[in-house]
Amino acid sequence: MRLQRNILFFLFMFVFGYAQAKNINFKLEAVPLPKAVGMIYDEVLEKPYMLDPKLAADTRLISFHTTENQDFGQFITRYFENMNIKVYEKNGVVYLAHIEPKPAKIIKKSFVYNPIHRDTEYLAQFLQGEGQVSASGDKLVYYGTVEDISRIKSVLQSVDTPSREVVVTGYVFEVQDVAKEGSGINLLAKLLSGKLGINIGYKQNYENFITVNAGNLDAMIELFRTDERFQVVSSPTLRVKSGSKGNFSVGSDVPVLSNVTYQDGRPIQSIEYRSSGVIFDIQPTIKSNVIDLKINQQLSNFVKTDTGVNQSPTLIKRDIVTDVTVKSGDVIVLGGLAENKITEGETGFSFLPKGILTGKSKSNTKTDIVILLQVKMI
Repeated sequence: MRLQRNILFFLFMFVFGYAQAKNINFKLEAVPLPKAVGMIYDEVLEKPYMLDPKLAADTRLISFHTTENQDFGQFITRYFENMNIKVYEKNGVVYLAHIEPKPAKIIKKSFVYNPIHRDTEYLAQFLQGEGQVSASGDKLVYYGTVEDISRIKSVLQSVDTPSREVVVTGYVFEVQDVAKEGSGINLLAKLLSGKLGINIGYKQNYENFITVNAGNLDAMIELFRTDERFQVVSSPTLRVKSGSKGNFSVGSDVPVLSNVTYQDGRPIQSIEYRSSGVIFDIQPTIKSNVIDLKINQQLSNFVKTDTGVNQSPTLIKRDIVTDVTVKSGDVIVLGGLAENKITEGETGFSFLPKGILTGKSKSNTKTDIVILLQVKMI
C-alpha cells in the first residue's frame, strides 16, 4: 500500500510538471481504468469529464507510454476507442461512454460430401456444431463456418470407413419330452458335457442362456441330430453389418379378419395377412474385442378359433427377446420357450357301445425351443 502511494505521488509530481504541455512524456503501468481517467483529465489535460457508470466499475488495467512526439489528447482518444470507449467533448465537458462491441460477422459456406462407405444418416449424427446438416440420398450437405467445415472433414475421414460385418449361423431346435430334465437347455447342457466333454459348469437348473467359448458348432449340431428329442425347426445363416438388422423367416402369410367398414350401409369385412412360422431378427454391434447382440426369435402358428370370432384363426407364438455379449467364434444357447401340451383321449372296444368297458387317458407333453447361435467377425 505504501509503495502504491509513493508511485501515485511520483506520477502526480510528474504530471504537475507537464500539465500545460500538449506533447508530454507520460507513462502509466497497470493502473485501474477509473483511476487512470481521473489522473489523465484532472492532472494532465485539466478538463472536466463525465464517466459512464458502466466504466466506473471497470477493472481493466491501463498501461501506456507517450512521448513529446505524440499529441497526448489524440493518443488518449485513440487508446480508449480501442477499448470500446467513446470519447467526445460537449460544452467544454469530456464524456467517456461505453460502446457495445459489434458482433463479429460470421461467414458460412456450404460443403458437399459424397460418402464412400457409410450412408448419410450414419455420418450426419457425428456432425454436431453451429452449422446445419442435410442428409438426403447419396450426398451430405453441411452449411457452417470455415472452422466447422475443416473440423467435419477430419471427422468424416475418421468415421467414413468400411463397415465391419459378422456371419451369424443359427439352429433352432424344438426339444421334446424335457419334463425329466426340467428344460431343453438343461438337457442340451447335459449332452454337451457328457458326449463332447464341454465343461459348462454344474447347475441344478440353468438359466435361459449359456455361452460356449470357441465351441465347435458342427460337432454340436451333429450330436443333436442323432437325438430323437431334438427336431430342427430352422437353420438360418445371416451376414450382417455392424449396427444393422438382419432378418430371416420361414413360414406363411395367413389371412385373418380385420376391421369392418360400411359403404352405403353395407358392411365390408377387410382381410389382413399376418406372418407365422420362424422369424429371426438379430442386430450385432462390433466393439474392440466383443460383439453385442440384440436377438428377437419368434416361433408362431395359427390354430382354429374355438371361441369368440371363430371365423378368424388364433395366432399362437413363442418368442425370445434378449441382449447378449459374446466374442467372435463363441456359441451361445438360448432357451426358455417352453410349452405344455395336454392331450385327452378315450380307450375301449370299438364293437361295444360307448360307456361300456371304456376309460379316459390323459398325456402331458412338454416341449422347449432351444436356439444355437455362432457369431464370427469377417
